[in-house]
Amino acid sequence: MPMILVFIVALATPPAYAAPEEVFTIAKAVDRAFERNPDIQNQRQRIIESESSASQALSHVFPNISAKITANEKKAAVNNGNATFGGEPYNQYIGQIDITQPIYAAGALTSAIDAAKKNTEIREFDLEITKRDLTLGVLQAFYSILLNEKLLGIYQEAEQIQKESLAISRKYQQSGRGQLIDVYQNETQLAQLVPKIVRTENQIKASEHLLATLLHSTDISQIHAKGQLTIIDRTQINRIFEQNKRERFELTRHARQIDEFRFNRTLEMASNYPNLGLIGNIARTTTDKKELTDANSTSWSIGLQLTIPIFTGLSSMHQRSILSAQEAQLKYQEVKLKDQLSLEEIQSITDLNNAETMLVASQKAANFSRKALLEAKKNYRLQTISPFQFLLISQSYLDAQSENLTAKYNYLTSLEQCFVALGVPLSVLVDLLENNQAPEALEK
Repeated sequence: MPMILVFIVALATPPAYAAPEEVFTIAKAVDRAFERNPDIQNQRQRIIESESSASQALSHVFPNISAKITANEKKAAVNNGNATFGGEPYNQYIGQIDITQPIYAAGALTSAIDAAKKNTEIREFDLEITKRDLTLGVLQAFYSILLNEKLLGIYQEAEQIQKESLAISRKYQQSGRGQLIDVYQNETQLAQLVPKIVRTENQIKASEHLLATLLHSTDISQIHAKGQLTIIDRTQINRIFEQNKRERFELTRHARQIDEFRFNRTLEMASNYPNLGLIGNIARTTTDKKELTDANSTSWSIGLQLTIPIFTGLSSMHQRSILSAQEAQLKYQEVKLKDQLSLEEIQSITDLNNAETMLVASQKAANFSRKALLEAKKNYRLQTISPFQFLLISQSYLDAQSENLTAKYNYLTSLEQCFVALGVPLSVLVDLLENNQAPEALEK
């Protein structure tokens, strides 16, 4: 009986399924990151907060109206020689509406609204910067997966070559046409490939986990990157730079910060200037609740209130000096920011040129190394080259192929940084990479 119950419970309990594997192109990965990443969601909420603050600042322009109702009833002591209730009404009912309307506040009203609007613009630029940095992270993680997958393929190919070479070396050694040292050399090469393969496999997993974190999709059991290490023609890249170069978000954001500061400065200094407001009230006061609806019980007043600060201990002078120093700091920061961004632009173009040079050279080396390896395989079987020569050629092939893959990755990384430094939206690069995938590279 207990075994039957255990069997029934096992059937009734649903299995815990992990989220299925998912394949991502670069465009799909970026879209998922924008949709789910908590940093993006946080920046969007900050914009909503700032927009609400702007609406709140606007509310101070409108009248402030409040209503107050007071009901007061008394009971006099029976044993009291004085006049009942001291000659005052024993019941009193008051209904009152108070109105205040700011008229002039030395620019404080409009400055508060303008400062809130500038703050909203600043947070919108913060969102764009967060999107850009997130896109950069997704690109690097995505292509890191592709790089290590390609490297793993090269290492596995080299492993297969060494196994074939080892079989030939053993055959020649057993027949007396080769030496035992050749076998040991092949064994050494094979042993050295093992940690490279394991390290690359682990790096693939680490890059996949990093990409899943950026996409906020850690529930997926495995992420597959679908694409290739795309190399875009430099002429096309230069044309894109010319057509899409813009001012950096950081510079425009800083300009908005200066504008916001100036509005806030006006707001702070307004307390040192006269301000004018309209005040009024309308009330009904009776000793009988029924008379609250009687127009004859109505009284009202309306007037202007002018407040003029006369002496505040010279605080306004110090306040003005503080604000001037703060504005000067912002301007110096702007100069420094421009210099920094200009340097980044020059450095990014230099890095891209260097990466392109390395890419062209490594591509030639990779092509020659493959031809040399194919020739070496034939000659080694015919024993027209020594085992040592074959090992040198196979190692040269491994180095050239891995360096070429690394050069492609470095070129893409330099290209991404160049897009950022020139202010070109990374969405342009993502579309470019998405639309320049070879058909065979898209087959998983």
